[in-house]
Amino acid sequence: MPILLHGEDASAWPILRLAASRRLDARIGLEDVLHLPDGTSASGNAALIRAARQIIQHTPQLDESS
Repeated sequence: MPILLHGEDASAWPILRLAASRRLDARIGLEDVLHLPDGTSASGNAALIRAARQIIQHTPQLDESS
């Protein structure tokens, strides 16, 4: 069964990192957060998606066997 983690405002980026580390689905967009991880204002959804992809690609995944 799919699990979707979803954060808003200050919790959006930490929740995205948690989802990435556990291989869970997540969402991000202007309806969730208006700022990039560095605190600057996002210019739009595309900027948020680019930041999210970077986070997902660089977040180590937890070993499920532990």
